[in-house]
Amino acid sequence: MSLNRKQAVVGVTLLALALSVGIGARLLQFETDPPQEALPIQVKPFVIEQEHISYAAGTGPARTTERRIKMRRSDGSMAIIGTFPSRPQLGVLRKVDWMDGRSVTLVEAIKARISGRRSSKERAMRRARLLHPPAGCAYAGEVSEGEDVLWGQTARRVVQKTEGGKRIEWRLTGYECEAVQMEEWRLVGGVMVRTFEARLIQFSGTEPDEAVFNDWSSYRDLDPEEARKRILTKSGVTKVECPQCQVNEKAIGEAYRRFHDRKYD
Repeated sequence: MSLNRKQAVVGVTLLALALSVGIGARLLQFETDPPQEALPIQVKPFVIEQEHISYAAGTGPARTTERRIKMRRSDGSMAIIGTFPSRPQLGVLRKVDWMDGRSVTLVEAIKARISGRRSSKERAMRRARLLHPPAGCAYAGEVSEGEDVLWGQTARRVVQKTEGGKRIEWRLTGYECEAVQMEEWRLVGGVMVRTFEARLIQFSGTEPDEAVFNDWSSYRDLDPEEARKRILTKSGVTKVECPQCQVNEKAIGEAYRRFHDRKYD
């Protein structure tokens, strides 16, 4: 298997796991009663499209790694839909985060649903970001360097230093500083080169399709370990061909069990 194929499989597999284990995956029937502290909020909805591009550490040709649609409802709930040009057989990944903490990842290729719930701390931080965005759209440790106009919207250009480089995000001032475009730069051979870009290619300030948030009747619950194995099988990848595609099964299982009984904490 070629290096590019291995890298693509690793990236997609880890993305699927990040969208699941990272939220504390848990097989559940979603509770219908929201927590008392989760009073409704009202924000401006949007639907954006991005193209994610890798520049191979600035030394190789640009390669589109993902096409992404990101959307927000007026109640603050978010959804992301991703497709991967280099691995079309993996289909679509969809992730939905509701304001009450419910979260689900849907893996089209294996018709799997990995559901979970964010912690009370995560819910509070998300709510605070929407209700009280920072001045200049820059948080502690970041620098707001100016403004640009993207698709008719004013965006603050915010820079954050990273190990060996920097990250630049464009955050919309009229949409609670939501980041809609991003670049990563790294020092290579004494020269700062761009290595990754999430490029904004479409913006609409409209309410997203409700079906994105509610339609998954054809998906069935799987735990993260089983989902990972099926993704690799679907890609035709074995441990012999791609050892780095395999992740720590014990760690995944422990994360799953740790959050298995999470409700509203």
